Amino acid sequence: MSGFEPVKEKPGKGAKQNFMEAYREQRLFADDTTLISDSAYNITIGLTIALGFAIDFFMAYFLKAQILQLPIIGVIIAYFIMSLGGIFVVHKSTSAFVSGLGFIVLAAGMGLLLTFILNEYNLSSVYLAFGITVVITVVMTICGTIFKDFFLSMGRVLMIALIVTIIAELACTFLLPGALGIFDYAVILLFAGYIGFDWARAQQFPKTMNNAIDSAADLYIDIVNILIRVLEIVGKKD
Repeated sequence: MSGFEPVKEKPGKGAKQNFMEAYREQRLFADDTTLISDSAYNITIGLTIALGFAIDFFMAYFLKAQILQLPIIGVIIAYFIMSLGGIFVVHKSTSAFVSGLGFIVLAAGMGLLLTFILNEYNLSSVYLAFGITVVITVVMTICGTIFKDFFLSMGRVLMIALIVTIIAELACTFLLPGALGIFDYAVILLFAGYIGFDWARAQQFPKTMNNAIDSAADLYIDIVNILIRVLEIVGKKD
């Protein structure tokens, strides 16, 4: 159990727009109107996600000694600042270059957290968890393509489910710690749904480099959360 899932808000209906609703409107009518092909758009999403994980694994295996020497409270604070700051930059910028820099900051923040988590498991467990996560991602991306309307209708339900899961997990941490294992499965199911939703939503936006990077950031967060929980289930501690 990581306990560090970034809280995600999804657009809903209503007279007042929250930050994410305004962000969605920005992406639908982005200043960056240089369109690219559908294939280039989707490839950019995939390559951006791959870049995020390349940064994470580089940090986890080549900078591990330096990172593990840092105080855990400092790492947690840096994780939140870098992750939330990176998300904010990605979501607010209409420049693909600036969004890319924000994504790198986001990935580096995640890398700090993942370094501590991956260090607890042997390498074969990490590979197994990553393989399972890839399979889940591919399956849910296909589902998000085939059943686009269904997943697009799930935004509010997923948001409510995420809030309920976070509250319930926090409560169980103090009241029923022995029941925490079930939340690993619940979070995997929840973020698998988010992959389908975020992929279907990504296909709605104008096919620009900036929107591809923004969509990749959403999907990257989904995938990281699944990886952490899969590792909790199948991983073997060192």
